[in-house]
Order: sequence, then structure tokens, then C-alpha cells
Amino acid sequence: RRQRQMCIRDRDETVIGQRQGPCFTILRTMHGQRTMETTGRVREARGSTGASRIKVDVVGVGAGVVDRLQEVGEPVVGVNFGAGANDSERFANARAEAYWGLRTRFEEGLIDIPEDDLLVEQLANLKWAPDSAGRVLLAKKQSPSPDRADCLAIAFSASGREPGDLGVTI
Repeated sequence: RRQRQMCIRDRDETVIGQRQGPCFTILRTMHGQRTMETTGRVREARGSTGASRIKVDVVGVGAGVVDRLQEVGEPVVGVNFGAGANDSERFANARAEAYWGLRTRFEEGLIDIPEDDLLVEQLANLKWAPDSAGRVLLAKKQSPSPDRADCLAIAFSASGREPGDLGVTI
């Protein structure tokens, strides 16, 4: 069982991406690295891009990265897509709200993403339906996790929104 879990985790990616205004770029993808290595790569990315803020998926392994980035004085915001939405009457959680924001940007032509087949596939596979209260709710994540799409959503999410945000999924 442990070996099977490790294989599934190995398929998941750590993705560091940058939002610059309406444009998103994937800076780096990694597999199976340690928490401190990830922290170092994130700091390196911020240093080379001049990003104003780092937004990290704080659930699971990302919590350690957020803790270390805070400890060394980096401008980091932990993003928890399972948390409540800012507009809780319309959205079931922060994940649904963030992805709905991306949907709106795509519809209005206010976003530019790289030519990346995996990112496009992950975005295209997202499904939503109303919950029992009529709020927007995204279907549960599949395995492997849509890490590139989540990085995009985190970079454009309202948490600490700055035009030069780095998004990081782990």
C-alpha cells in the first residue's frame, strides 16, 4: 500500500508559476522534492522574477513551505481552496470562487496562458454543479491532481492579489 501511495504522489507536480498582469507563465515543475528544496526553489523564483508576493497551496506539504518562507521573511500567503469563499452566497468554497474567476477572465479575454497541453487538459476537465444551496461547487479533484491548473488559479486568486504574484502548488 505504501508503495502505491508513493507512486500516486510521484505523479503529482510541484508547480511554480507567475502572474504578470493578465499573463501566466509556468516557471518550474518538479516531482518528489523535499520541503526545504521546494522552499529554496520558490525563493529563487521570487528573486529572479521580482514577484511581489508568493501564494502557496497551504494544504498538506505546502504548510511546511509556507512556514519556512514566513520564517525567512518572504512575503507569502497561504491559500486554502477548501476554506470559505469571499462570496459565500454564490460559491461553496474558495476553490470554486477562484476557478469561476478564471472562467470569467477567459470569457472576457483577460487572461493569457502558455501553450501547455497538460494545463489546458486540466482546465478542460474541471466540472461544476450547484450544491444543495444553489452555490457553485467544483467536482472533487481527480488523481493525479490538476497541479498546473491549481497553480494558475492560485496565482490569480483574490488572496493577496498583486499583478506579479507567484503561485505555488505542491
